[in-house]
Amino acid sequence: MKRFDKLNLAHQNAANAIIEAVKLAFPRGTIIDISIHGARKIRAEVTAHSHSWWHDPGMVTVQNVKSLKPRRVNLAIIEDSAVEVIPPTN
Repeated sequence: MKRFDKLNLAHQNAANAIIEAVKLAFPRGTIIDISIHGARKIRAEVTAHSHSWWHDPGMVTVQNVKSLKPRRVNLAIIEDSAVEVIPPTN
C-alpha cells in the first residue's frame, strides 16, 4: 500500500505542476488564436483553468471573442495551433 501511496502522490504533484505551468503560460484574460479540428481558427480569451489534478489538469476554458461561446480546450491544442498569444493588460 505504501508504494501505491507514493505513486499517487507523485502523480498528484506532477498534475499540480501542469496546472500551475498552464496558469503561468496562459493567465486569465490572455487572447489566443487556436485551430479547432485542424481547420477553423478562432480567437478566444482564456477564462478559467483546471483545478482538478485527477482529471484533465491541462484543460483551459476559453471564450470565443466573436460568438462568446465557451469551449474547453486541451493544452496540446493551444500549443499546436497558437499563432498569436496576447497577454492580459493588467
